[in-house]
Amino acid sequence: MRQRAIGPTVLALLIWMSLLTACGNDTPQAQVSSTPTPAPSYSPPPPAAEVGSCHDLTYQQATAATQNSDPIPCTKPHTSRTFATGTLDQLRDGHLLAVDSKAAQRNLTTACTDRMAQFLGARTPELQLTQFKAIWFTPSFAQADDGSNWFRCDLVALKRDGELMRLPSAPKGILGRAGDSPYATCGAGTPGSADFKKVACAVAHQWRATKAIEIPAKTRYLDPAQTQSADASCKDVAAGAAGSNLKFRWVFTWPTKQQWHSGVRAGICWLPA
Repeated sequence: MRQRAIGPTVLALLIWMSLLTACGNDTPQAQVSSTPTPAPSYSPPPPAAEVGSCHDLTYQQATAATQNSDPIPCTKPHTSRTFATGTLDQLRDGHLLAVDSKAAQRNLTTACTDRMAQFLGARTPELQLTQFKAIWFTPSFAQADDGSNWFRCDLVALKRDGELMRLPSAPKGILGRAGDSPYATCGAGTPGSADFKKVACAVAHQWRATKAIEIPAKTRYLDPAQTQSADASCKDVAAGAAGSNLKFRWVFTWPTKQQWHSGVRAGICWLPA
């Protein structure tokens, strides 16, 4: 096959382009370092607090989503005790749930409330008569991105809205005798009224939570027939407490909507203190 000869015009153009390539770029070229880039340091994600550890938390700290305070000896004044830890179940239908998602928080509500009843040696309905509450903490978003997937359940007691009570150094017998525990639930104001507040019986009060009245699991929230039935049961409790006194008062209240959605199926029978 014959090869086509390169004409003088084409040859001149190629020579001109090669000169541009060799001399036309005055920008200095970056120097490639021969020193290897150090690998980023890795810090393992912080674990949850140990079961049995105590913490002196403020109300604001107790209501935060995450908590990294150092534990203190349980012999010192403290407001929370860790009673359970575990691994978050974040998979739903093949999707990874965020730690602050409603589904993940519902799971934690059930898990920590059930474990609190076991820790205190009480049935879940009986906890309605106390100021003990289960709170839970999860990793921060940054910690979750680094691989942390723990949860932590703590026991606290509400003295009143916005204020925690000190807990005893040993949990045994923390519930106290019936009606004789400083952690029992009492009421300031009339139950069911707009200004009613639940408080610990250790502070001034006018009403006392006397009995937890269980509600059938499949009942509709605030069902009128169930309200009437529970109110009659509460009246019987009041009559028994009154003895020969024919004048007595009582009030039955349903759990809050938030409690109902978290699985609480017991209302409270209130009697005057």
